[in-house]
Amino acid sequence: MKLSRRLGIISSLCLGFLIGCLIAESLPWLKIWPILLVGFIASLYLVWPKPFWRVVCIGVIGVILGVMRWDNALRTWNTSPPMRTEVSVRGWLLTPLQDTVQGKRAIVQIVDIHQGDVKVHLTAGTRLTVTFSRDAKLHYGDEITFQSKLSYLPRFGSFDGQRYWRLKGVQAQTTVKQYEKTDRTLGNIIVKSIYNLRDRIQTRVLTVLPGEEGKLLLGLLFGGSGLLSKTTADQFRTLGISHLTAVSGYNLTIISLWPVALAGLMHKRLAVFLAIILVLVFVIFTAAPSSIVRAAIMALVVLIGKLIGRPPHTLLLIVLTATLMAIVSPFVVKDDAGFAKPWWWSSQDHPSGW
Repeated sequence: MKLSRRLGIISSLCLGFLIGCLIAESLPWLKIWPILLVGFIASLYLVWPKPFWRVVCIGVIGVILGVMRWDNALRTWNTSPPMRTEVSVRGWLLTPLQDTVQGKRAIVQIVDIHQGDVKVHLTAGTRLTVTFSRDAKLHYGDEITFQSKLSYLPRFGSFDGQRYWRLKGVQAQTTVKQYEKTDRTLGNIIVKSIYNLRDRIQTRVLTVLPGEEGKLLLGLLFGGSGLLSKTTADQFRTLGISHLTAVSGYNLTIISLWPVALAGLMHKRLAVFLAIILVLVFVIFTAAPSSIVRAAIMALVVLIGKLIGRPPHTLLLIVLTATLMAIVSPFVVKDDAGFAKPWWWSSQDHPSGW
C-alpha cells in the first residue's frame, strides 16, 4: 500500500474518532447504534472496493469508536461516591500537593471507601480533589486515610467545575483537616523519584532565593503561580503577564531541541534519545498539563521520526496528537481549554486558585 494511501486511511480514522468524541454527548446513540452498525456493515460490503468510499467508511468506523469510547468514559466518571454524608476514605496521592488560595490541593485515587460499616462499590479509578491545610506534608504515592463529607464539583459563573475536573477523572471534592498516613507507598517509583527531584530543586531554589524572587523563578521553570503570594498573582493578572508562569509548548521545545543542537558533539541517536528522556521528565516535572502533553506527543513523534529517518507530516501529526489525547480522555475534545475553546476561554473564566 502506498504511503499516501496509508496516511489517508490513518487520518480518516483519527478524524472520525475525534468527531465521534465531539458529537457523542448530544446524540441519543444508545438507542439507535445497533441499527446504524448493521446498516454501516451492509454499506461497507457494497462500497469498500471504491477508494473514496473506502476512506469514508474508515472515517465512519472512527466515529463509531469515538462515540463508544466517550460513552465508556462517561459511564465511569458518572459513578460518583456518596455525597454530603460522612464517609471513611483510603486512597493515595495521584499528584503532588499544589499550593492554592484555599490551601494545598491534590488528586487522590480512592482505594476503598466506607459509609459506616458498609463498603461502597465504585468503578476502578474513582478520584477526588482534596484540599489539605497549608502545613500538610504529603508527596506523590503516599497512602492516607481520612473521614470527610464529599461534595459535588462546583460552578462559578461561566466556570463549570464538573467539566474542568472530569478531564482528570475527578468525581467529587472535599476538604480534609485531619488525616493519617499509612506505611504503604503506591504509584510509579520512577514518577515518584522525578517528583522527589523536583521537590529538592524547589527547596534549593527557595534557600538561595527566598521570597517572591525564588517563587517566581520556580513558576518560570515548572509553571504555575500557586507559590506566589495572592498580591503578586493579582498584580500579574492585572498587568496581563500571568502567561509568564504558564508552561507551554515553547518551554518544551527548548528542552527537546538543545540535545539535538549538540548532535555534533555526540552521536545523533544518543542526542535524540537524550531529548526523548528530557521531554518525558519535563512532562512529569510540570505535573502534565494538557498544553505540555500536546507538545510532548508532537515532540516525541518528531524525534522518533528523526531516529527512523522519516520527516514529520504536519497535518497527520496534529490529528494523531489529538487522537492519542482523546483515547486517554475523550472529554479533552470538548472540555479542554487549549484543545477546544481557545477563542473564548480566558483567565476570567477560572476562579482564583483553580
